Amino acid sequence: MNSRKNIKQPRRQQVDHNVLSPEDWEEFERGVNYFNDAHFAHAFEAWKLVSERCKKEDRPVIGGLMEAARIFQKTDASEIIRGIDRITTQFAPYAPERCGLLVTQLLASLEDVKAKIQSGDPHRLPADYCRIRIQFFPPSNPDLDVEVTEICGNTEFLQGVRLFNGGYYWEAHERWEELWRDQSGHGKSFMEIFVQLAEGYSFVKKGKTDSAQYLFGKVMKKFQDYRQVQCQVSIPDLVRDIEKAVLEINSFRQNGTAHFALSSAPVIILNGRGKAAQ
Repeated sequence: MNSRKNIKQPRRQQVDHNVLSPEDWEEFERGVNYFNDAHFAHAFEAWKLVSERCKKEDRPVIGGLMEAARIFQKTDASEIIRGIDRITTQFAPYAPERCGLLVTQLLASLEDVKAKIQSGDPHRLPADYCRIRIQFFPPSNPDLDVEVTEICGNTEFLQGVRLFNGGYYWEAHERWEELWRDQSGHGKSFMEIFVQLAEGYSFVKKGKTDSAQYLFGKVMKKFQDYRQVQCQVSIPDLVRDIEKAVLEINSFRQNGTAHFALSSAPVIILNGRGKAAQ
């Protein structure tokens, strides 16, 4: 049994396909990721593309993000502070949340940056303090939620989960691969993640850490598209297991022990059941 606690996430808004296309939502999130990595120029360009297509009432939000990306590239303290004041005024009416963006958190972070610049070391560049993380929760797609939920309730999928949790990774891989062949669209992409996941852990079991590491990298990237989807599988818990495995593989490579083995086996948690599938 696994006693992990699920972290309560903010309620997510549903996708209004008249506002942005799926590609535009991806571009919006791409801008968030660029910004969080301090690639402000790239973030600005991503959000500029979105601003050209979004609804009129959402443009001030996108414009505020663009302004933040522009201001955070500055080196003059007074310019940055004035910019933060403008952005704060622009964002305030949209608190606590808009377009999946946690506006309240963003406003608090901007005020924190402003305070640090005003009271900081005069020998440091103001831009050194411009390090904040925007919290963004991609809007859900009801059609995708339904499609993934149906897969997670499929008998073949659940049998694969039981095999996986029992350490029979290759057997789970084969069971899920059969289900993968029957899918299309998002369903096929979702099942491909589990096929590769099981294959990755099968490689770990065989000591083929390079191959496992490669597949885990692909799985982690693909799970980003489904981390907010409403389904029976606890994706955040599964991602944490993969991250732990990757760290242990890296440590193994550095220490050069005789044989690699995970400190604990991965477990797929099924939401609503309070425990792992047995």
